[in-house]
Amino acid sequence: MGKRTEGTSEEGGSREKYISWSDDATQFMLEWYIELRKDKPSTFKWKKQHHQQCAIALKDKFGIRVTKSQVHRHLRLCKEKWSWICAALGKSGYGFDAASCKFNIDPSEKDSNKIGVSYIIVQ
Repeated sequence: MGKRTEGTSEEGGSREKYISWSDDATQFMLEWYIELRKDKPSTFKWKKQHHQQCAIALKDKFGIRVTKSQVHRHLRLCKEKWSWICAALGKSGYGFDAASCKFNIDPSEKDSNKIGVSYIIVQ
């Protein structure tokens, strides 16, 4: 069931081993995508070949062996986290303190029902 046959690709249906991304590798990856995107038209779409090129650049720069699907998954995760940050900054009363690298949240928004924490206070 888990064996590969001759005709299958190396990056088949199963997920690759998890890797820990260093901050330097993540920053390099994001800058690499930004540089590639600069001269492209607005209709440009990321394709597998771009993720493969990024994986090769990461290997050349840091010596880490990542696959195109691992690069694509990490890019999606970065985009998802960035959307959370944009949503938080878009809310009234939210801000960002660059000195401490923390969000400033309005005290009325810190209610446990609003942040998704449910617990019972017993007195």
